Amino acid sequence: MVLLELGIFFYREGTTLRPATYQDLGDQRTGLLPAIHMTPEAAAGSWRDRCDTIDYVITIDNQAITHRPDLWSHRGFAREVAALMGWRLRPLKELLLPIYFEVRTEAGSPLQDASCARFAICAIGPVVAVSSLPWMLLRLVRIGSKPINALVDATNYVMFDLGQPMHAFDGDKITGPLCVRKARHDESLDLLDGSRITLSKQDLIVADERSALSLAGIMGGTASGVQQGTTSLLLESAYFVPTTIRQNAARHHVRTESSTRFEKGMDPAAGTMALERYGKLLQQEKLLPVQPVKAKHSESHEFDRMGFEGLNGTVWGELPEPRTIAISHAKIETLIGIALEPSRVVAILTSLELAVTQQGDTATPIYQIAIPSFRAHDLRIAEDIVEEIVRMIGYDTLPSVMPQRLTTAATSGDRAQLRILRHQLVAAGRMQELYSYPLYDEAFLREIAYVPEHTVTLKNPVSEQWQRLVTSLVPHLMKAVVINMHDYREIRLFEINRTWRLQGAAPEERTMVAFVVYAADRTIDFYEGKQYIQSCAERLRLSLTWEATTAPLAPWYMPGRTAAITCQGKQLGFAGCVSLEFLQRIGLGSAFVAELDATLLVRSTAAPLRYEPISKYPPSVQDVSLLVPYTITVAELVREIRSIDHRIAAVQLVDMFEQATWPDQRALTLRITLVDPTATLQKDMIEAVMARIADRMRAQGIVIR
Repeated sequence: MVLLELGIFFYREGTTLRPATYQDLGDQRTGLLPAIHMTPEAAAGSWRDRCDTIDYVITIDNQAITHRPDLWSHRGFAREVAALMGWRLRPLKELLLPIYFEVRTEAGSPLQDASCARFAICAIGPVVAVSSLPWMLLRLVRIGSKPINALVDATNYVMFDLGQPMHAFDGDKITGPLCVRKARHDESLDLLDGSRITLSKQDLIVADERSALSLAGIMGGTASGVQQGTTSLLLESAYFVPTTIRQNAARHHVRTESSTRFEKGMDPAAGTMALERYGKLLQQEKLLPVQPVKAKHSESHEFDRMGFEGLNGTVWGELPEPRTIAISHAKIETLIGIALEPSRVVAILTSLELAVTQQGDTATPIYQIAIPSFRAHDLRIAEDIVEEIVRMIGYDTLPSVMPQRLTTAATSGDRAQLRILRHQLVAAGRMQELYSYPLYDEAFLREIAYVPEHTVTLKNPVSEQWQRLVTSLVPHLMKAVVINMHDYREIRLFEINRTWRLQGAAPEERTMVAFVVYAADRTIDFYEGKQYIQSCAERLRLSLTWEATTAPLAPWYMPGRTAAITCQGKQLGFAGCVSLEFLQRIGLGSAFVAELDATLLVRSTAAPLRYEPISKYPPSVQDVSLLVPYTITVAELVREIRSIDHRIAAVQLVDMFEQATWPDQRALTLRITLVDPTATLQKDMIEAVMARIADRMRAQGIVIR
């Protein structure tokens, strides 16, 4: 690589020279390098003295440092490396040009919006506008930044160096003082990348008396851009609220190195340092002819230095109060698990530029740790300090100890009962579990003509089709049946999930269990569906009561073939055949549906388990066929028969038959099991019990067939 008096880098290939490109310096971009600032001494070869002949580019995955804004700068990494290696980090004050900043907080501040908490400006002039400096160009290109000219390159160099974005305006193109405000409606701005954006009242901008000059924290405008003819600069460095910058960048689809850093939350005190660092760079390159004057105090540092003529700045906004974290040495050792000397703890924290003072016993002191502003975002609690110590001594130095967990005996509770319920539906009911979204599908609700009441509507819905929380699990089950009915002739689905219903001003959350049994080629009657619920109740050792209901029902229930289910005086829900009108609306065959309050179901008091020895005498099983009025339920009939004689051990429904010529009754076949724990049943004993059963049935209008 050679540099000619033309101010252009050339790349040597054998005996020929060609203009150098970005790719010659390791960048992936195509195109020629920009013009280079040349002096006679540089052309003679002195430019090589300040250029890095040996360089290493270390790529860091930025996803691992999103919580560390200080690591979005080269100095931040240098601070970490120096602490890890035990090296001395060059003091920052040696790299800054002293600027006297007047701190103002009075009325009339240019901060017209709370999204800018701190705003520093400094006018510099006269300045010398030249092309890019060779050594700075090489460094910027190697990290993927595009050189423009020396004055602009220096702003980018400072941003990568200290992590603080800043912007340089052409001082001759500014009218009146700068301000930070929200844009006016339909105000436009031509950005430095050549695009034009239309601003809105949501956008934060930096402006003068006439118009917008830059999209705050993201990119400047062409109207005030620095060019070769620039003779004076107005430098701006601010602290913007991270969410505002992120929203502005997303709104206009403009992401820059500057906006990325502001989104992380920068050091509030770095604004003035960035301006002083910029001034130092210009002074070193003799682009800022200034003379030293009397000593003044720099707002951003704790020492007095020699000031420079014409370099006075102003900063608006107060710095946040410094945070102090207290932690005892004993707590550090307890959390880490090893013993440490207090001197080592102090050395580690001091190497990270944390100011430490000790109180109490010298062997087990209490540390008062002052958090610098560049770590204010991630060091907030005592455990954060412990983490800093651990990573410096190395996680591999810590002993590996299995954690201890003290357990106590506990009852199975609701979750165990829900597992029993789920297992019963899967194993005995041959059902498949469904787990659906907690929101109604509005399109399917319109299809089934269902308008749920007392729903909870989301303030920020996922979409217009998913706006309301479910008050019932049945619509999701029905939708699943409709989706799968063309592939299966029979479908059995259940779901255990939460529902929400408005009760007054607050929503009530309940855990429900619902199931649907669908068949395309046969009729599913009420009693087939009932047996699934009864089997679950038996597994949970509960007794359910089935009652006819006149309450308003959901549109999928068939009137007259739907029952209200109660347990221990509490209503669990409803179960019944799906109405023909509802089936026709969605094209189903035959179905049974139920929905019960799972919380009440599993929290009901189960019947105690008692051991009863099996009788050593054989049982006698008798089947009886009855013609029973519809007004008498099977459960009532079973209870009535069981009460007739203590030797009736069980009564089961074996079969049921209905026909059109029996408008008010149905045929039932019951299996009655008789057993005597003290003797073998004789024929006359069995006949006597069956006769008593017959007499009791006839007394209730039941015909024995």
